[in-house]
Amino acid sequence: MTSNRKILEELFVNNKIDLKRGGLFDTQAGPMPQDFDFNRVEGMMLGLAIGDSLGRTTEGWLPRNTLCHPSSGYCPPSSAVCHLAA
Repeated sequence: MTSNRKILEELFVNNKIDLKRGGLFDTQAGPMPQDFDFNRVEGMMLGLAIGDSLGRTTEGWLPRNTLCHPSSGYCPPSSAVCHLAA
């Protein structure tokens, strides 16, 4: 199995990546803390995937421009998000 570092090196050498190589690529990551919880990372990634699959991005929109606002014509009464956006 090819390591990620070797793949990155090949990308740089063959100009297959449009990225300026800096010192960051030569640093080694330190050990993970003892109390690091991968379940939190998994939950974050799952939430991101579900949010992404539900529809278009609304980051940076004003509440009145989101789908879940009374002025948009769509606001399920049981949704807590809608009550916060109103």
